[in-house]
Amino acid sequence: MTFDSAKKRLEGKDSYYTSQVLFLNTEHLPYTIDQTKIGWGVEVLNQINMISMANKLFREVDSKRIIDSSILHEVLDSITNEEPFDDGQLTRYYELSRDLEKFFKIIEKWHDTDVYYFPFELDFFLFGLPLNIIDNEGNDFNKLCDDYSSINCDVRHGDLKVTDFIIKAKKLIIGTIH
Repeated sequence: MTFDSAKKRLEGKDSYYTSQVLFLNTEHLPYTIDQTKIGWGVEVLNQINMISMANKLFREVDSKRIIDSSILHEVLDSITNEEPFDDGQLTRYYELSRDLEKFFKIIEKWHDTDVYYFPFELDFFLFGLPLNIIDNEGNDFNKLCDDYSSINCDVRHGDLKVTDFIIKAKKLIIGTIH
């Protein structure tokens, strides 16, 4: 979508809605891989912001609880440097996923909220699937996404230990490139 078509689409909307929109011009990026990386980065920043708001809420109600988002800063670094995560980082990433799942379960009682998950392709990248394979439009990830979705749901809900999940996910994801 061009800037002009997006601007036209927002005409007539109230100022609250239009102040929530961010336009990123990625036309200067010659490779879709770079556009993908920027998109992932924005999604990670949104999650960091959401966690910051949750932590602010915890502080305001004098709770000792805090959600540690530091692994998400490492995700940004990983995306920028095109380096996959090691097992320790994967463990922290999926432990955060569990913490967020618990948090959303608590607040959904008071506030209708959509639980936000990163695209599976980002997870595949963090496990070591090369960007050029992820970004190749000719690759069909439907079966991989279906299989991964099942174990990802299990780990987020605590039905599968993180260490066991990492072993299963590696076999599934890395098996895709062989």
